Amino acid sequence: MEKVKVIRERVKIAQSRQKSYTDISRRELEFEKEKLSPRYIGPYHITRRIDGVTYELDLPVSLASVHSVFHVSMLKKHIEDHSLVLPVEEVNVKDSLSYEEEPVAILDRQV
Repeated sequence: MEKVKVIRERVKIAQSRQKSYTDISRRELEFEKEKLSPRYIGPYHITRRIDGVTYELDLPVSLASVHSVFHVSMLKKHIEDHSLVLPVEEVNVKDSLSYEEEPVAILDRQV
């Protein structure tokens, strides 16, 4: 029992030391909703439901490099609002699975 107490004490010391190291480099991040305005491409048909929050989509050949399984938070119900949907031809997905956004119009300016 004495050895178990010593081991537990040393584990607590090691954990507190590691916590102090991570607390130095950790910072709290908060995002404003306006800055994170996602764009959607599609609509695509759901081929199967993998589990409660994961779905597989039927993607076109032009998006073959993109994994076809998505979390439900990445999906949006299809609504006939064409301003929210980007045509797939305009999205140039690179090999690194990233794309560059280009501004469409300047909405406001200040002098």
